[in-house]
Amino acid sequence: MSTSHLLALAVDLPELTLGYLQKLIALTPEGKGLVPFNEDRAEPLTAIYPKEAASLAMESLGSEDTSLNSFVRKLRLSNLIDEYRVGPEERVLHRNVNTPEDLVT
Repeated sequence: MSTSHLLALAVDLPELTLGYLQKLIALTPEGKGLVPFNEDRAEPLTAIYPKEAASLAMESLGSEDTSLNSFVRKLRLSNLIDEYRVGPEERVLHRNVNTPEDLVT
């Protein structure tokens, strides 16, 4: 990785805006990442990870537990990320769409 941070972004978030991403980027501290939390649920695919998390990522990928939520927990324990608490008006930005029916609801 040649940059200081990596943006992980799911492709099934049609409500996500450039302004929201710019806000997350502006709030990301140097040397740490930023993971949005929608109520008590991490949004690991709308997150900014620091380069310093690479070794933990490789360790997680080589383990039995490859879940992103476990990875986020490890980053929190290692003080490599800050949490961003998603406000009520921002929750819709994290609505994920997997089927045409999801667009209707």
